[in-house]
Amino acid sequence: MENTSSPEWFFSADLAELLRKDLMPYLMITVIGKRARQLADGEKALAIPANGSRKAADVAAAEIYEGKLMIRPRRKRTDEQAKEILKI
Repeated sequence: MENTSSPEWFFSADLAELLRKDLMPYLMITVIGKRARQLADGEKALAIPANGSRKAADVAAAEIYEGKLMIRPRRKRTDEQAKEILKI
């Protein structure tokens, strides 16, 4: 499962499998928490839990189980572009 050759192997990992097998719980908590905040802020739900719950955390977990979420690395802001090296 783990590919230690790349430090960012989890960007291509199957989140549903990680959640089902209870692997990387802190990553899963972070993913569910961030998605729950997005849902609370008004984003549209991509999945509905089987038990019909409308709680943001339950909806986020259902989205992971159904394979509708992926994690991606952050993009750099435009003001964080590589700057010229200072030469003294």
